[in-house]
Amino acid sequence: MNLNINDSIVTVMGKISKSDLNRIAENKSQVVITLGEDSYWENIFLIQIYHINSDLLFWIAIFTETNIGPSIIPGINNCIVIGFNKKIVFINTNNAKIMSEKDLTGIFFYAKYFDNKLIIITETGILILNEDLNEIFSQFIDVVINFKFIKNLLICKTHSGLFELDLNKV
Repeated sequence: MNLNINDSIVTVMGKISKSDLNRIAENKSQVVITLGEDSYWENIFLIQIYHINSDLLFWIAIFTETNIGPSIIPGINNCIVIGFNKKIVFINTNNAKIMSEKDLTGIFFYAKYFDNKLIIITETGILILNEDLNEIFSQFIDVVINFKFIKNLLICKTHSGLFELDLNKV
């Protein structure tokens, strides 16, 4: 899967082995960022980012506990947002640096921008960050079964009922 984000081409390479990752890390012409501790993680997913204007090529290895791959969404200010397990990471595509990392209270489900705010849905809560990546809203809710956005309204179906949030009021 290829995503065109600003001046970058992001390619999700899928699962790889530890030996494949070591081979990539040995190539000094590329930048490798690893996210997660590889000693106890079950799977390694690889993302390739190629910055068109600078010919910068770098790889992000994500170590996950499950077979569920990371989610990638375009960010603002030349960044990409990667959500996986109980973490969300913001990576600058201009210089291959981690801008920020946030630990989540539940397993990452989904993220979406709404009016320069990043709405993050986890298995047990809602987190909203402003454009400076500062937390402006956090709400623990029961286990999320399903969710949908209707205009400015976020509706989550949980085990205990419905949770609704007007995103314009946050």
